[in-house]
Amino acid sequence: MIISKCVYKMKLKILIIGSSKIVEEHIKSALYNKIGLYSLNSTRKNSTNEVYLKKKFKFEKNFDNWKLALKSLKNKKNVIIFLAPRIKDNFEILKECIKYKNFIFTEKPISTNLIKLRSLKSERKIFVGFNRLFYNSVKYLKKNLKKPTSVIVKFTEKKIDQISTNSVHIFAIIIYLFGELKVKNKHIYKSSSTLFALSKKGVPIYFSFSKNSPELFSIDINTESKRYLLKPIEILTIYKKIKKKYINGNKRLLVPTEVPYLKIDEYSTKNFKPGFINQMKHLKKFVVKKQKIFNDISMVKNTLKLANLFTNSR
Repeated sequence: MIISKCVYKMKLKILIIGSSKIVEEHIKSALYNKIGLYSLNSTRKNSTNEVYLKKKFKFEKNFDNWKLALKSLKNKKNVIIFLAPRIKDNFEILKECIKYKNFIFTEKPISTNLIKLRSLKSERKIFVGFNRLFYNSVKYLKKNLKKPTSVIVKFTEKKIDQISTNSVHIFAIIIYLFGELKVKNKHIYKSSSTLFALSKKGVPIYFSFSKNSPELFSIDINTESKRYLLKPIEILTIYKKIKKKYINGNKRLLVPTEVPYLKIDEYSTKNFKPGFINQMKHLKKFVVKKQKIFNDISMVKNTLKLANLFTNSR
């Protein structure tokens, strides 16, 4: 235990595997949280993004490929393996990374194949990147939401199977706020799908998917006294009352409007992608202080199980 404390007095660094556009946002957040840059390798040869990132940011080491980078980690426990490759490559790379016993950050959802995910043990050193769980608005809801009476969740994608990749974070937020759900029924149609579930405390939660709808993703939570609306997901608006207005004083022409009580806007941190600063801060605490996390392997399995059930995937 003394050795472990000594190791983490050293500056934390990240070894990045992947070079997509999102990686640059992670790098900016790491540097803001005083985490150093160890190395970066794309999973594809001759990646233009890899060249661009290496020119823009200074990395301590340079390796020909990610496998060589991993082999350099002997006795370097202050280096976090940071995975952000293509989803189809992520699972196999993660299995290779686990062998090195370093802490690992991996982007959601690790894999869309639930059978593969179930083969992973409950690895204690894996932090899964669900950046929306670290929104200030979600943190506010976790702390302040009292006695919800109903929840309506709306998705819109070009294809329903994209929910298990692009939109799985919505299910993560719901499970984070309400715990595991018991699915009561679902209906799948040609261009839409619905799912009805209950939380452990009996809160009814409705999920609705509409193909190519012009409506934004949303989570709409009602209580007896307030309405909490995440729409878009990055903006939480809380309503407490309805204002009655009559057009030209004519009581036959009533126009009721909801009055905003409070608004939390994740876009207020303009220089960083929403949730990324807080996510990196929690990753640092997870590594240094062994702080417990919600976004672990078990949580990903539960999230993907619900998403795949909704989309009829496996």
